[in-house]
Amino acid sequence: MVQTVREKILSSFKIGIFAKIEYFYLFLSCLLPWVAILFYLKHSILNTSMSLILVFLINLIYVYLFQLHIVTRIGALFLKLLETLFSFLVLKTQGPFDLFLILDNLDFVPDLITSPSIAEQIIFFGSIVIICVLNFILFRSIKTRLRNGYLIILPVIVFLLQRPNVHYVLEGRITEDTHILTTDIIDFPLIPKDMNLKFKEDADVIYLHLEGINSKVLNGDVSVKGKHYNQIAGPHFLEFAKRGLYFPEFYNTSITTIRNEESILCGIADNLGVKHSRRDNDFSFKCLPEIFKENGYKTYFFKADDLEYANARNYMKKIGFDFVLREEIMKESDQELKWGFDDGDFYKRTFEFLSKEEDGKKFVYIAVSALNHWPFSNEEEYKHLEIYPNPENYYQKVANTTRQQDEMLRYFFEFFDQYAKKDTHLFVYGDHSVPVEINNTT
Repeated sequence: MVQTVREKILSSFKIGIFAKIEYFYLFLSCLLPWVAILFYLKHSILNTSMSLILVFLINLIYVYLFQLHIVTRIGALFLKLLETLFSFLVLKTQGPFDLFLILDNLDFVPDLITSPSIAEQIIFFGSIVIICVLNFILFRSIKTRLRNGYLIILPVIVFLLQRPNVHYVLEGRITEDTHILTTDIIDFPLIPKDMNLKFKEDADVIYLHLEGINSKVLNGDVSVKGKHYNQIAGPHFLEFAKRGLYFPEFYNTSITTIRNEESILCGIADNLGVKHSRRDNDFSFKCLPEIFKENGYKTYFFKADDLEYANARNYMKKIGFDFVLREEIMKESDQELKWGFDDGDFYKRTFEFLSKEEDGKKFVYIAVSALNHWPFSNEEEYKHLEIYPNPENYYQKVANTTRQQDEMLRYFFEFFDQYAKKDTHLFVYGDHSVPVEINNTT
C-alpha cells in the first residue's frame, strides 16, 4: 500500500521524536554521575579525570551491551547498578579517587546500602529503580558503532593514569606533599603467634574508647573557613588529663570504628582491603587480649553500640576477649539512643558488672558511641550544654556533641575512682577523628 506524503511525514516525525527521547535519556544517564563526581572532586583535576574516564568506560560498555539480546541487557542493568555504587562510593570517600582507594573501601558498600540516612536511602534506591525502569522502556533501538578495541584500550588508559603518589603505593607511602617520603611502613603481624611476651607487673589495665574525637574541636583554638574558634569543647577531658600524660594529637589510620579497634588492639596500621573483622582466616599475629590472657588476665570488651555491626562480636571473641558484652549488662530503664546506649548509663552498668567479678588481673576495653556520632545532633536532654545553640556549620555541630560526650565523662571518673585499684593503668582516647571542614572536607 502506497503511503501518502502526509503519512510519511507523520511516520518520520514519530520515529524522530522517540529516537530523540532515547538519545536524550542516554545522554542524561551517562552525564549525571560525571556531574556528581566533578562537584565533589573539584579540587583535583587529575583525580577527577580518572573518575570521569572510569564512568565513561562503564557507560561505553553499557551502551554496547544494550544493542544485544535480553540476557545481555539484564547484564547491562547490573552494570548500571555497579556505576551507581561506584558513584556513591566516590561521594562518600570524597576523593581523591584512585583504584587503591576504592579497593580499600569496597567493604563499605554494604554499609552504604544500609545507611541510616533516609535521604541517602531514597536517592540510592530511587536512582536504581528509575534507571532500571527507563532502560527497559526506552532502550530498544539505539545503535552504536562501538568496537571491541575501545573496551580493551580504555581500562588500560585508566590503569596507566593511576599516579602512584596520589594515595597508595605498593613499596611505600608518599604524602600529598611529595617531598615527604615514608618508606618504613609498619607491616603486620607486629607480634607473631609464636612470640611470648611476659609482663613485669600485675596492674589492671582499662581502655576507654570515646567515639569520634577531633582534637581541634576538643582543645579549641582553630580556624575553619576563615573564622576562628577558641571555645574548648572538652573541659572535663582536659581537666582529667592533668592526672596523667596528655597527647593532644595522634596519628590515626581510618575513620571507621572497627578498623581503629583493629589498630588499637592488634596493631593493624596499613590494611588495604577488607576489614579483618570480616575475614574468616586465622590470623598469623597476636592481639592485646590474647597477650593479656597469656599473662593471667581476664579480658573484657564492653561496647555501647551494636555488636553485630561489622561482625564485631565474633571478632572480639576471636582475638581473645573472655567477655564481650552489651545489652546483657543493661536494664530496661537505661536509655538506648540511635548509636548505642547513653554514655552515662553504660558507664554505670559496666562498673556494676566489674565490681561483681572475682578479684584478679583484668584487661578492660570500654567503647561508647551514642553522644558524639554522625549526624552530630544534640539529644534533647543535653540541649543546655550546647556551645552553639543554632549550629551554622559542621564544626559547630561536632563541637556541640563533643561537649555532651565530655559531660558524661565526669560520671566515668566517678565510677572509675570508686572501682579501680591504686595502680590501675587507664588510657582514654578517641577511636578516630572526624573531619570538620578544617581542610574543606567533612
